Amino acid sequence: MGVATRRVGTHSKSPKLRPYQHAFRRGYSTDSALSTMVEYAESAIIQNKFALGVFLDIQGAFDNVSIFAVIKRMQDKNFPEVLINW
Repeated sequence: MGVATRRVGTHSKSPKLRPYQHAFRRGYSTDSALSTMVEYAESAIIQNKFALGVFLDIQGAFDNVSIFAVIKRMQDKNFPEVLINW
């Protein structure tokens, strides 16, 4: 397990995380995210309702984001200073 995963993992125990958050949570993965999405879609079809998925892949998103904007957002969300400073 990498340093980043360990550090984020500590914060991932926060009750502020949404139930559909799959990244950096023990027992969750891209597989569980996909499974959840398929479950929602199948449920909608069975109930004769609609299901809509919007998927974005922004090339270079993490390479081009403003570090100051990220820090500000982390502070706004009350991330621990040790995690922000890392």
